[in-house]
Amino acid sequence: SITMLWEFPRDHKYPGGLDSWNKHFKPMGASNYGVSGDTVENVLWRVTEGKQLECNPSLIVLMIGTNNLHQRPFSTPEEIVAGIDNLIQTIQSKLPKTKILLLGIFPRRGNHPIPEINAKLAAVAKARKIDYMDLTATFLQGKKEVTTEIFRDGLHLSPAGYEIWAQALLPEIARIMKK
Repeated sequence: SITMLWEFPRDHKYPGGLDSWNKHFKPMGASNYGVSGDTVENVLWRVTEGKQLECNPSLIVLMIGTNNLHQRPFSTPEEIVAGIDNLIQTIQSKLPKTKILLLGIFPRRGNHPIPEINAKLAAVAKARKIDYMDLTATFLQGKKEVTTEIFRDGLHLSPAGYEIWAQALLPEIARIMKK
């Protein structure tokens, strides 16, 4: 849902990042494949059986895993990381020329092993020779916990949070595409 909400306007029941998407990513020809409630397993199915990769993108920005922390049965950090690693390997085998930017799991309200998972995801990215970006510090802005100004409900971004995300992604996308 965090990714899917790029498509929701600020005045929607669930305010999202449509203004930022239209300003920054729509002109690039970007596509959004976020689905509310998706787990790592759902995305794996969509890139294999669902044929989602047939669009042959030059870059995939992959942000997945947070829903595995709260959907029963709960996944362990090791299971989440192993699933994302498998997903990356699947994408790389199907689209060897596609660049991948793996995003760490975003911070959220509550006690979750996100720092542990993100540290392991950084190692996976290095091993798979893909780019990695952890936006925790960017979103927390020096605070210890998420704020409602950026995370409207403690998990989903506010319109301001989407603009922060866009501003962080844009230079990284530009850098990766120049490689």
